[in-house]
Amino acid sequence: MSEDKVEDHKDAQNERAKKRRRTLSWIAGPIAAATALAALIGIVNWTPFWATAALYYAARIVNAQWKPLLFLLKRWKWGLIAVGTAALGILEGPDAFEWFVGWLRRYEVHPPWTFCWRIALEKMGVTIAAAILFSFIDMKYKFGWMKDKQPNIRPTFPDIVFLAPILETALFQAIPIGLLNWMDASFGTQVAASAVLFALVHYTNSIGSGLAAGNVGGVYLGYTYAYWLQFSFRKAFWITALSHSLGNVPPAILKKIFEWTKKNKERHESEDEDD
Repeated sequence: MSEDKVEDHKDAQNERAKKRRRTLSWIAGPIAAATALAALIGIVNWTPFWATAALYYAARIVNAQWKPLLFLLKRWKWGLIAVGTAALGILEGPDAFEWFVGWLRRYEVHPPWTFCWRIALEKMGVTIAAAILFSFIDMKYKFGWMKDKQPNIRPTFPDIVFLAPILETALFQAIPIGLLNWMDASFGTQVAASAVLFALVHYTNSIGSGLAAGNVGGVYLGYTYAYWLQFSFRKAFWITALSHSLGNVPPAILKKIFEWTKKNKERHESEDEDD
């Protein structure tokens, strides 16, 4: 088989894989969102959601030939920073890292829904401002901050808006904050350790993603979960996940528009060449 035919074969395989991922996402996303909502309001337990999420990500990982999982596992040492942060906070005592969260306590006067949309709006604004700032610095000094480290991984709209917020709430807020809360770590320590974990996983996408979305989102989401956990796990989980989801909608729409624009441009260029 010639090299051109080999390349064409690989391109065809990649295109089929993209279609499978897209179809899988549009099926799993709404199901996961519906089962999570049903679990949050007490209609069913969390089993249907976790089953959907587990099957979805298992299929994605297998389809990607384990590359995303290997990428994260190779950076397991980064998690030690979060462990060190938690240990430092526990040693410092009840007031540890209060400076980390004190400026957000103004939100504590709001009821759940008002708290949710207000903090989501502020997080989105700060994230966008940070992204613009770091993009400008990157373009000026050519640091390469915005270069995607995982070019073959392309999350879909349901991934970004439905599945990622719920799964990331479980992994980067519910588990570490729940554990530290059980250990009687200070409120600030709970938020700081969670924020570090959230930021580190975003650095696996790009330095720019870590600086803007990871650092900013980690603080806001960690604070949201830790605060509402004082009332109940259910409130903490759904307010954090919903806030995360609301903040992801605008960038997901912009990403979709950019992809459509790019695809249309490539199609027009191809048509012009044929003419």
